[in-house]
Amino acid sequence: MQLVKNEVSNFHKKREISFTWQINTNDLTIDASALQELGITHEISSIEHFLALFSASDKTLISEMLVQVKRGSNPEPIRACIITKTSSINLALVSAKKITENLLAGVVIPMFSSPNKEDLSSFFHQIFENNHHGMVVTDKHTRIVACNRYFEKSTGYKLEDILGKKTSIFNAGKHGSLFFRDMWEKIAKNGSWSGLILSKSKSGSTKPQELLIQKLVSMKGSIYYLGITLDLSSKLYRVAGIEHGGIELLTQLPNEEEFFTKIQDERSELKDNEGMLILSFVPKFDEASEFDQRKQLASALAYHESDCTAGFIKKSVFTLAIIYQHNKSKPHSLSIFEAIRERFNKIKARVDKDVYRQSMNSTIGVSVLGLDANNEHRMLSHSLQAMYEKHTSNNNNICFFNRNLHEKVKRREVLEEIVSRSVKDKSMQVFFQPIISSKRLKICKLEALCRFQDDNGEYLNTQEMILIAEDMALVSELDLAVADKAMEQREQLIQLYGNDVEITFNVSLNTSKPMKSLFKDLMSLFKTHRKHLPYVTIELTESAYFNSEKKDSNLLFDLRKTGVKVAIDDFGTGYSSFSYLKDGNFDVLKIDRDFVMNLIVGSHNYYIVKMITHLAHTLNVEVVAEGVESIQEVNILRDLKVDYLQGFYFEKPLPIQLLSSDINDREEIRDLSDLKIQDVELFTYPPTLSPAHTLREVKTLFDDNSIYTLPVIIDRKCVGVITREIYNLHTTPTLGTDQETMKEYRSLDKVASAMMTSSITRVHKTINAGEIHEKIRNHNPLPWVVIDDYENYIGIIDSFSIIHYLNNQ
Repeated sequence: MQLVKNEVSNFHKKREISFTWQINTNDLTIDASALQELGITHEISSIEHFLALFSASDKTLISEMLVQVKRGSNPEPIRACIITKTSSINLALVSAKKITENLLAGVVIPMFSSPNKEDLSSFFHQIFENNHHGMVVTDKHTRIVACNRYFEKSTGYKLEDILGKKTSIFNAGKHGSLFFRDMWEKIAKNGSWSGLILSKSKSGSTKPQELLIQKLVSMKGSIYYLGITLDLSSKLYRVAGIEHGGIELLTQLPNEEEFFTKIQDERSELKDNEGMLILSFVPKFDEASEFDQRKQLASALAYHESDCTAGFIKKSVFTLAIIYQHNKSKPHSLSIFEAIRERFNKIKARVDKDVYRQSMNSTIGVSVLGLDANNEHRMLSHSLQAMYEKHTSNNNNICFFNRNLHEKVKRREVLEEIVSRSVKDKSMQVFFQPIISSKRLKICKLEALCRFQDDNGEYLNTQEMILIAEDMALVSELDLAVADKAMEQREQLIQLYGNDVEITFNVSLNTSKPMKSLFKDLMSLFKTHRKHLPYVTIELTESAYFNSEKKDSNLLFDLRKTGVKVAIDDFGTGYSSFSYLKDGNFDVLKIDRDFVMNLIVGSHNYYIVKMITHLAHTLNVEVVAEGVESIQEVNILRDLKVDYLQGFYFEKPLPIQLLSSDINDREEIRDLSDLKIQDVELFTYPPTLSPAHTLREVKTLFDDNSIYTLPVIIDRKCVGVITREIYNLHTTPTLGTDQETMKEYRSLDKVASAMMTSSITRVHKTINAGEIHEKIRNHNPLPWVVIDDYENYIGIIDSFSIIHYLNNQ
């Protein structure tokens, strides 16, 4: 009883109403005088009379509570409404306890009382007509039956304008059908929905809002919906970077996925005399008015025109897809220039001078369909690359017109000539990258990779040249030429690595040539290199093979009968389907570097690699990890029983004359042989930071409760750490919540170098139990940074890992 009294101690309340119930006789005694204060004058002499005091739903709850008390339990008090003849509302706490086997005692504590209809009406009016949230009530068909003045002010509508109309009149047309379908599914399931939404006002403008929809059911079963809204127009930072229903809420422009969908449709309808270009830029807006200016520019870009589609991607980049006209009467580059100039002249007429100036002072990256890209994804990627490259050259104030377009086209022609000549004359260079046995730490395979040189002997960008070969439909011929040269050079590789050394080379399926024809050419090539075939592996990219696997799997079977092995390259980056492994058409699986880079124990990628390796071994398939660049990755991959390791940690691709005969000549490789499993368990490998990483990125990492320390790395050296304690000093309880201030939001841009502590204890990777105990006795504070002989960062020893390690000694 005391608990109940304490719970309402801060409320003004009427006199407590005590009652007892004799269970075996059903006699109920209650304080009649206290009941009279509530306006209840009729006799209450049984449990049925007592329960009749309450509403139907509360009656059920109180009955269940009394049953529990009879059984000897001590349930929580029930909050219930007492119904009186005057129709006033009396909210009370009801509790009871068992005295004897047949006697219960209880108390009803009135907490809140509305003594008359006028008070009830007044209270409802004060809540409904507040000055901080909009409120709108609809029937079950979402027809509006009431709204408050705040809602009228925020939407521009008067109640008489919208009474009886559906709430769809506020649909800004920004969110797709899936967004609203999900909303109503949640309302049906949970009785409510809350989130951010874009709403159209009477003037046609679109505003970001917080919206809560609550389903209400009357005593008679009638359904209503109560909407509570908060206009976020004055708090635009709250919606910046947030995507809902395919759009970014601040700019109200399509996100990357929706942008691609739109331009794919537009590209499919291009006429012969039409071209498409994509330009991307990040305006340098004033900090104080950044969000207002960003929204203004977005509004200008979104102005509906059939020849232009705008998007907002990667939380900072405005991008435009422009359809332009071209003809033979003037240079193609001039048509492109005129289209860009016309577009920005239209933007200039729709925005303030400062917004236009800040847009023009940014770096604008341009990509043109058919000239530097052959699909929508490459167009966007190339436009971003052009933009970022200009940033790296510190030339941030350039003209939006690409004056080097003619030179780039000429360069393209030169590169196409180099590709054509290289394939025809087999003049490309073949480099080899070693693949290391994780058990023996010996070179047992080498991957053959092509390299191109210009007329001055300078090496060209390989990826760019391969893309050109694909555009020219020469990639299949290029692969065959590289395969031919690689098998010819295997004789030299045998001299370095022994008779069993294997070679691998890639066969691209990103070609219009039928797979059957491609494999026929391979069969013809193999006839001249029969003795090498048992030592040859062909690598096929996962996504490319997946597209043709069902109808062409028999081709792989025939190919493998020649003695060659077949590998899936870049596993996990395509369709990530294991269905084609079960047929036994593959011998090797290569895990893409995206899963290997910065690999740490316990991360999502760790378990992905572990699962892939286990499944592959179950199916008798070997596993190669690509992109290995650190001792941390080597240790973890070896512990996961990955068969082979490939990456810059061991060796970059080299021409055959520069290859070393024994990878173990290198000291850091020799040290791997002495590494014990307990070292791996003692060290932890958290994600690493650069000094430029921001508090926003640090917060994302520390949201993972398994991380306690983040090292800050420059050139493989640890210069400081950010512990969870340091992180807490730079954050506030309201950061990332609805109470977040602009100042707190801006603090997320604070860089790691301004937060880290550089006072750290460094220990060598060979540290043993004795050294650990000594450092603990000397009060060397944790965490400790683990380094190698060259003082390069390896990992972290924190209090959790050290306790685990010492407990297992």
